[in-house]
Amino acid sequence: MDYPDDSGLPSGLPAPSALRILAAHLAAQLPTEEALSLVKRKEYPLIHELAGYHEAVDAINAIAEQLEEAAREAQKAQGLSL
Repeated sequence: MDYPDDSGLPSGLPAPSALRILAAHLAAQLPTEEALSLVKRKEYPLIHELAGYHEAVDAINAIAEQLEEAAREAQKAQGLSL
């Protein structure tokens, strides 16, 4: 993997807005409200899978936040060097 700066993020990632759209789309596919019906049906393995799915959605949002933070830091650095 190519890490062009000290942000710890690989190059070539989609824009934060695209990642947030992806995360929202994925979250809408399996809403967390589904967990209640799974509990009522005692579908514990599926509840575990649903939780993992939403952890992945949270991770995508976290990457988008890291990209936005890296962009803010880069803008600050450019502003200071001018």
